[in-house]
Amino acid sequence: MKLLIAEDDETSRLILSSVCTKWGYDVICVEDGQAAWEILQHKNAPQLIIVDWEMPRMNGIELCQLVSEKYSENPPYIILLTSRHETQDIVEGLKKGANDFVAKPFNNDELKVRISVGKRMIQLQDELRTKAKRLEKSNQDLEQFAYIASHDLKSPLNAIQNLVGWLKEDSIDLLPQSSLEYIALLESRSDRMSNLLTDLLNYARIEKFDYPIEALKLSTVVDNIFSLVDNGKKVNLVTTDSVLIFPKVPLEIILRNLISNAIKHHNKAIINIQASHSIIDNMHCISVQDDGPGIPPKLFHKALGMFQTLQPRDKVEGSGMGLSFVQRIVLHYEGLLTIESDGLCGTKIIIMLPIQTTT
Repeated sequence: MKLLIAEDDETSRLILSSVCTKWGYDVICVEDGQAAWEILQHKNAPQLIIVDWEMPRMNGIELCQLVSEKYSENPPYIILLTSRHETQDIVEGLKKGANDFVAKPFNNDELKVRISVGKRMIQLQDELRTKAKRLEKSNQDLEQFAYIASHDLKSPLNAIQNLVGWLKEDSIDLLPQSSLEYIALLESRSDRMSNLLTDLLNYARIEKFDYPIEALKLSTVVDNIFSLVDNGKKVNLVTTDSVLIFPKVPLEIILRNLISNAIKHHNKAIINIQASHSIIDNMHCISVQDDGPGIPPKLFHKALGMFQTLQPRDKVEGSGMGLSFVQRIVLHYEGLLTIESDGLCGTKIIIMLPIQTTT
């Protein structure tokens, strides 16, 4: 591994170069911070640096600050060499971008260990960046696959649904009751698959759109959503007139899924739902609460999983992607989703979203 040494004292520089070369490092020596800074501009510059505090042209602290400002994403590891021992000096050096200190006159064993720590930190950062790139590529591939698969499967599924509809129209008076039940079951299953593909397609496209930020009245958004998801049940929906500054489409998707789930999974003749909003710690706090059967705490993780349902699909129709869809949107906007329920009566879904600023 390359090691850059910036030390104006020739004797110290020769000693440092000698011991570090002995330890297996590819050493580059310069006499001041300005020369070190020029070397750092080159491609494949050293990632491990030992720099003296006091130097002409540019001292160690100035070099640390320049490095921290330019290399915020992938900074080199800097060990500051100094005869200063005061706490305030150490604090200043760390604030300016130094990663570690070695006191003058240095002990070889201590120096070797501290350089080894820096080397390991660089290796760990390289491994982390590599894994992050692989994960990003994997996520992109999965999103692309989900998009293509759900899109391409839509056409043959639509053809199947059309064929079932024609078969039903042409044979409704000829087929026995058992056959009509099979056709109804086929319709139900194809509708379920269609909904699943639609949800999967939307799930894969969440991060592909940049929605404008708007001022939205919660009661208006909720009322519009309720008119679409109302399934004929007796629902008492209470909300507030508070205003949110947030992209409209993602907010509608969040509330539509939460309200739809609250109605779909309810087990009583009369359904009570409350949608509210407040500002907490510079975050939008949006909650949807119902008085249904609740979610057992041990199943919270399952409720947030893809294709997961807490009841059989023949009992409660759904793709099992509602909350995972909401969760993905919330995470995209760097928010937080939590579930509150005792598993006996009622569920409260709380969404925390950073306040968006208009430009």
